[in-house]
Amino acid sequence: MKRFFYVVMAALMVLAVVSCRKDNDGVDKASLIIDGVEYNDIMVSMEDGLEGEAFNFIIFYGAEANNYIKICVYGDLHFGKKIDLTRGEGNVERSWDIFAYENGGYLFRTSGHPEAPYVLFKSGTLKITREQEGSDNFTFSLKGGKVTDVDNGDGKEHSVEFEYSGPVTKVIML
Repeated sequence: MKRFFYVVMAALMVLAVVSCRKDNDGVDKASLIIDGVEYNDIMVSMEDGLEGEAFNFIIFYGAEANNYIKICVYGDLHFGKKIDLTRGEGNVERSWDIFAYENGGYLFRTSGHPEAPYVLFKSGTLKITREQEGSDNFTFSLKGGKVTDVDNGDGKEHSVEFEYSGPVTKVIML
């Protein structure tokens, strides 16, 4: 099963190179910068089969099939709004989460939920818009992201910038 997962991930990474070209599939822009390193070989996908307004976006990047950033939001609460990643969302049941996983371990795990055991960003904003209801076209803008996660990450300060506009591929996570 593990081998199958890696084969699927490798196939997705091949698709990433093809799907992120400006002239292909309507992608307007695609850029991810982590700690000053720019990745143009990214694939933006979303977990299929989630209930209600929950959206889990996975941004695969780099040559390794297991490098990704996961952004979890709720369409009714977050789409079209500028989210201040330095602030929690107060007394809420549902909130945003952003995790970064690279080379076998978490760089950081963040959440806006007041009871989550994760840190907030030191700086940064996130805005996600959907082209129209039911569409698989999204625009993402994560700007000025800086975070250090000692308890659930690698303890180093990380910077993150992410810009993407175009189709998002649905995947089933195993």
